[in-house]
Amino acid sequence: MAIKYNDTIGRFVNESDDVPVSQDFLKLYAITNPMEIKVGEPKLTKSKAPAKMVEGVESITIKERIK
Repeated sequence: MAIKYNDTIGRFVNESDDVPVSQDFLKLYAITNPMEIKVGEPKLTKSKAPAKMVEGVESITIKERIK
């Protein structure tokens, strides 16, 4: 059985009938269908890490003026 992610409902579903699969099935699927990982290949996402991280900030308050 093949599975896919359905972003409308936010769950993994069976490709043939779009029925959500259980957590136990996902674990079994991951064990029986391991993904090969190669060092140096590009990542699957296009997101980038921020250029500079803010350290030591406990909280940030944003105030807006209401006119």
